[in-house]
Amino acid sequence: MMDTMGSRRLASLSLLIILAAGCVREQVPTSQQKPVAPAASPADADRIAFCSNRDGNFEIYVMNADGSAPLRLTNDPAEDTSPVWSPDGRRIAFERRDERHCNESIWVMDEDGGNLARLATGWDPAWSPDGSRIAWSSSGRLCVINADASGEVTEVNGPYSATRLARRRAWSPDASRLVFTARMEDADELDGDQIYIANSDGTGLVQVTDLDDWCSSAQWVPGSSKIAFCICESRRSGIYTMNPDGGDLTRITEPCVSSMLWSPDGATIAWTGYRDGPHISWSNGRERARLGYGDPGSLDWSPDGKRLVFSAYYRDGENVYVINGDGCELAKLTHTTGRPRSTQNICPMWRPRVPESASAD
Repeated sequence: MMDTMGSRRLASLSLLIILAAGCVREQVPTSQQKPVAPAASPADADRIAFCSNRDGNFEIYVMNADGSAPLRLTNDPAEDTSPVWSPDGRRIAFERRDERHCNESIWVMDEDGGNLARLATGWDPAWSPDGSRIAWSSSGRLCVINADASGEVTEVNGPYSATRLARRRAWSPDASRLVFTARMEDADELDGDQIYIANSDGTGLVQVTDLDDWCSSAQWVPGSSKIAFCICESRRSGIYTMNPDGGDLTRITEPCVSSMLWSPDGATIAWTGYRDGPHISWSNGRERARLGYGDPGSLDWSPDGKRLVFSAYYRDGENVYVINGDGCELAKLTHTTGRPRSTQNICPMWRPRVPESASAD
């Protein structure tokens, strides 16, 4: 949704990486560090999907993980954004916003742009871990449908506020449950969003938190039964973990965090927060690398958890960058040279590892 993207760019954000166990890397980039050209390596043979308005309006693109061979996959008068890879790396779901008809819809296509198909009305698709289903938001509802559009649409029961049903809900590792943040319709205007869990068949809705704060970025911690979430603009600001029943609430970090993402191995956390401009930083507050004005929703770890891809505004427009998990070797993958500064390359998502059996098909 472009109004959301615009508001993100107006915010002053910080991008930070910490070790979940509390260890600190010794190598820290200086504040004068500038993006360098990415070095090619065997690990760069995979793909990153992103969206860009470089050709006039937002379309979906893919490129190699070293920034080479960019390829536009969609070509439509509507705005195509928020690409999400299927777990097997064979398909991409995305949002299409048609301002002419005030319509937002979920579409699915093959990794090369073929077999394009409309799935449902709504926004913010999220694949189930096995790739068989997709969850999304639509007019205050949380819905689930088979990824091939077969069967009936499942709605998670609950009178959510249409303006506060949170984006980026997350599936449990076994695909049996969904965790998300929302505010119920009968909530006070000043009440914050809370964490909810529901079965993926639409039953068993449970409110997990009851805090005087705004909760966001709810997700399962990899390799754990814990749920993690953020609180921002509060005396309790930070990243928290808890049991699915709300027990054992533990504060992991204290900065004001607006968005975060755990690495695949569960050892490292990357996050954005409102703190004197975007940076990459460590929890002990040592020297940081200034990155410019970034998009808090555009963080994604490489499948091996060694690198982080994100978008940030740095002098010549908003572009996609990659940095090592230790905060070193910042590399710029897209370029807006010669184009208006309003050009945006955003929402990067790393392609999951493709199983050998899938690659051989």
